[in-house]
Amino acid sequence: MAALSNVLKQELADLIEKSNCADVFSVSGYPSWSFLGVAATDSATQYEIKTLLLQKLFARGILSLGTHNLIAAHSQSHIKQLMSCYRAILPGIAERAREVRVGQALRTEPLQSLFKVR
Repeated sequence: MAALSNVLKQELADLIEKSNCADVFSVSGYPSWSFLGVAATDSATQYEIKTLLLQKLFARGILSLGTHNLIAAHSQSHIKQLMSCYRAILPGIAERAREVRVGQALRTEPLQSLFKVR
């Protein structure tokens, strides 16, 4: 499992770098429990971008909230499927986030922070 975790984290980091998405997406955490980070842009909030990301992941059959919690049941084919999905959607989402087009693609209201400062 540790090898798969390292593969996922490294491949995701490479994808983010090679597709010039580092201004919007990042990967952090331990290999077996990593996070796909989402940053706001001048044109879209973090919550708008994350909502679009989740919408596109769900449409492709990937249930995620932005964390990668790998267990022994995961295989190389699962990592390939996830990375294929990321390759297909991350560059487009980053482009939309830079060009004020995230809201046009949303099919629902954007996520909201659970906690608010009073």
